[in-house]
Amino acid sequence: MKILKGTIVFLGLLAFTSVNAQDTKEKAEKKLGWMDKDKDNSISKEEMIAFYDGKKNKKGEPVNGEEMFIGSDQNNDGKVTVDELQKKVNWKKVNSKKAAAKKIGKAKSSAKKAVKKSKLPDGKAEKKLYWMDKDKNGSVSLDEMKSFFKGKKDKKGEAMNAENIFYGTDANDDGTVNLEELKKGINWKKVNAKNKI
Repeated sequence: MKILKGTIVFLGLLAFTSVNAQDTKEKAEKKLGWMDKDKDNSISKEEMIAFYDGKKNKKGEPVNGEEMFIGSDQNNDGKVTVDELQKKVNWKKVNSKKAAAKKIGKAKSSAKKAVKKSKLPDGKAEKKLYWMDKDKNGSVSLDEMKSFFKGKKDKKGEAMNAENIFYGTDANDDGTVNLEELKKGINWKKVNAKNKI
């Protein structure tokens, strides 16, 4: 009698599982029909993204179609089939891809910063020339210096006078300031003499 009851329970579970599997396959086929716009019996990433565009999950958050595709494409062949739609979305796979993409993004950002840093010249005067010389001709014009000092204040909190700095740094009075003149610094005696006139 116990064996008979056990057999009946087992057969009942088996029948339920079979019906449930059939139900899951029918749902997957319906979903495939909604998403498969080119009717090739598979869903591309673009089709899935388009399908989920504007849709929200149970929490009311937007559904990310690309993540749904990554998690549904179980065999990584670039398409989702009916068999794959019957399985649950592999969120571990989605999260590991997101983590990998984040690492790549950080690595690219670090590489860009390193390249940018390596382009900066050594030395205080060289750096000043690099930042002021907008046309990169090796010297600084009065306009470039005015542009560089615009809005900057000195130690007293007063606006910096780019014309005085330029006049005091342009030692040979040729209308430009070169690296050697920047290295010598500002000749304040020359500036003060000019301002007394």
